[in-house]
Amino acid sequence: MRTKTSAAPRAFAVGLALASALSAPACIQTMRMVPPRDAGQLPADLFKLHVDVDLAPLTIEVPLLRVLGGPKPITLSQEKRDTRSDFNAIIREFEAAPAAERSYGARIDYAAALLFAGRFADAVPVLLAIEREHPGQYATASNLGTAYELIGDLDSAKLWIAKGIERNPGSHVGTEWLHLAILEAKQKLKTDPNWLRSHTVLEGVKDRTRGEIARALEYQLNERLYFIRRDDPVMCDLMFEAAVTTDDGVKRAYFLKQVSRFGNLRDAQLRKLAQG
Repeated sequence: MRTKTSAAPRAFAVGLALASALSAPACIQTMRMVPPRDAGQLPADLFKLHVDVDLAPLTIEVPLLRVLGGPKPITLSQEKRDTRSDFNAIIREFEAAPAAERSYGARIDYAAALLFAGRFADAVPVLLAIEREHPGQYATASNLGTAYELIGDLDSAKLWIAKGIERNPGSHVGTEWLHLAILEAKQKLKTDPNWLRSHTVLEGVKDRTRGEIARALEYQLNERLYFIRRDDPVMCDLMFEAAVTTDDGVKRAYFLKQVSRFGNLRDAQLRKLAQG
């Protein structure tokens, strides 16, 4: 999420925000980027994303990858353009560059561009090579976790997301614990496709406050909304939890609206919703 500079190497971790440039959901009507109101409370790489929903504008924080070589963030919009072309250009530029110019930061950027371009499997060996040559970097671990999740290797995804947390506990505004819980739920669903009928993604979370859970749900869901379009039981469960955890009425309405995109509420969830 660093802009290209001549002084310092660029290194950023895309996490699951990577697919935000691949497909914008139909529920989003208009978007515009503005700087955070209180930059002191947010990481420098966060912008505010204004999403128009039926009831009222909803402001959500999401990480945005900045276009390499320029100061402007990639715009997530409904314009008729293929954002993958931006990343393909980055890929071509890197592959054409002399080997001497392929610094750690440039290689991390290249791997991230592969992920944004949908070339998940191609990114894995690139990132593993980076880890061998420059061990211990957060961006490498985070992007490896993302790549492995996107190719369906959940064991490896958990391993690398956990390493990313060890290397930088505050990454993704300190919400990567929820990313691990999501991966664990996906593993259980692989074994038992009906697991979520009697369980929840958050059932094992015991050491987080309601506020921490609400913030983590909002952050992680908005990283995933742009590439998980519909019919996803994990997203359905998390949208419901986000709705009943938030104290913001507009966000509650928004999350409840999204539930139907990804699945159906269970009887226990309907009862919980009725109880307020």
